[in-house]
Amino acid sequence: MEDYIEREQRPSDSFAEDLVSHFLDEDSAPGVVERARMAALLLPSVTSQEVSEVAKLYDFTRNVVVKIATPLMSLRSPAYTFWSVLQACRQLRFPRPSLDLPGEEEVAKLMQSVAAEEMEAWPADADDVDARLLGLFENTADKRLPRSGAENGLRAVSAAGVPKPSRKDLAESESGPFGEEVILQNGLRVFLKETDLFDDEILVKGRRWGGLSEFQESGMFSGGTSCEAQVNQMCAMMLGICGLPAESLQECLEGKRVDPSPPSMDAYTTSLDGSSSPADFEVLLMLLSLLFLQPVQPSAGSAGRLSLVKLGLLAWRLAEDRDPASQFRRRVQSAVTGNHPYTWLPSLWRILRLNFQTAAQIFNERASEPREWTFVLAGKLPKKEKLLTLLETYLGCIPNKGTNERPDDLEMRQAVTPLDIKFPEKCVREDVHIRMVEPKGSTVLSFPLRLTAKSSEDQSACQEELRELMQLQLLVRLLETRLVEVLRFRRGQVYSVAVGTDLALSPPQMGQPRRGTISVSFECDPEESDELVAATREELQRLRDGTAALTPENVQAAVEQDRREFEELVHTNSRQT
Repeated sequence: MEDYIEREQRPSDSFAEDLVSHFLDEDSAPGVVERARMAALLLPSVTSQEVSEVAKLYDFTRNVVVKIATPLMSLRSPAYTFWSVLQACRQLRFPRPSLDLPGEEEVAKLMQSVAAEEMEAWPADADDVDARLLGLFENTADKRLPRSGAENGLRAVSAAGVPKPSRKDLAESESGPFGEEVILQNGLRVFLKETDLFDDEILVKGRRWGGLSEFQESGMFSGGTSCEAQVNQMCAMMLGICGLPAESLQECLEGKRVDPSPPSMDAYTTSLDGSSSPADFEVLLMLLSLLFLQPVQPSAGSAGRLSLVKLGLLAWRLAEDRDPASQFRRRVQSAVTGNHPYTWLPSLWRILRLNFQTAAQIFNERASEPREWTFVLAGKLPKKEKLLTLLETYLGCIPNKGTNERPDDLEMRQAVTPLDIKFPEKCVREDVHIRMVEPKGSTVLSFPLRLTAKSSEDQSACQEELRELMQLQLLVRLLETRLVEVLRFRRGQVYSVAVGTDLALSPPQMGQPRRGTISVSFECDPEESDELVAATREELQRLRDGTAALTPENVQAAVEQDRREFEELVHTNSRQT
């Protein structure tokens, strides 16, 4: 259905792949209309008995390979060893070095006995799955704010020089406001942007100020970012968000085009996103409302889930230490940031001492004050009258702990806890040697980056900062093109070169220039790394002293490429949110 609705809005990549298979392999290549016609013709005629007959073809008593494996208690598997000892201590028994695996005959008898058992019919649900979310929402009536009864007016938002994405005539798309904004009775700010780019898509993104920088610990055995803050999203998902366990929530969303995502924290912000079709848009709004109205609460009955979360975190932490790419990335971060505690991973001891109550409290605090959030809705939105009613019903009813008056966005931005991460004052060289099957060399050159423009409430200052960021983007593109020309085409020692910037950890406060890093990375033969580093530094010096300055033709080509990419990105809803 989705493909049929958006048949005239799909990119050409999928069609090109079908035609290539049709030409080379003589595969059939029906169009979207023909596939939809065949589905509408054949699917209604499929009966449940026919589906059951297909299931009978999966005979587990023959032509089946069963693999049973368990790790041994050894220094090579510390996570399993430690977990086995811990479980043995909890159950007051001696830990076994290995599990007694069943033999071939035992496995065959086990499968035959299972096949011979009489299966009971799946019990019917105690409630209607389709109405479960609605019933849960109706049960929160005592928590919700009463509707004010006053219609909130929309405020038109204009953006001079920015085209309004539309598949209509260009002159028509540039006329009118860029979008509209409304502030609900609880202070929640919602920006609405209706587009006709895709007829079956609505995207929702939310953000509030405040992130992981607020949870920096101090102490000899802790330090870094709080472990509970780093894993609060995973803990909440396992415990159950929106007042439902994970499997129950998944059951409610079966057959619906709704993709919610719980809040996740970056350095300075907390964000969430979701998407749905216009037909299921009300379900998405209901989930967002329940996310705020139903806090996560660990209980004694979720002990098994929490044990699995801890075991998964231990496995992830040990995998990070074994992965060569992760080891190299962390060493680069340590060298660039001066081994700042923010970049530290949680230790095994901190994971074992993880307090799920604290993790749930952090998650609930992020989703408790709607007046601090800003939502952006883009896509095929309903009519304004219906849309405002839905927003007031599901989002405007969420209460705050205190007043419903929305705080000033600039004050919330200024109140963010900054991270004092400084680039090393002297040149630092790190040689990372990792045992691998085949030799592979990854090289990264990082340089400090500090912009001159400072953001402020003055519109001209913001324009100057935006101009400087765009100039930086063009410089990165030109620099990458030049280094590819030198290292690949002239020297032939690398395949590609990547140049990028990172300003994510720059303090967001007004009046401070942005700072970060600009990095040059490439992969090469480890024995040629020093030679290529010298060649890169030499080319950068030539650019600085004007010996090999960029020409106006180079800049014009980069501007044209950037303009075309911008025009392409404008026609996607994700860029509008």
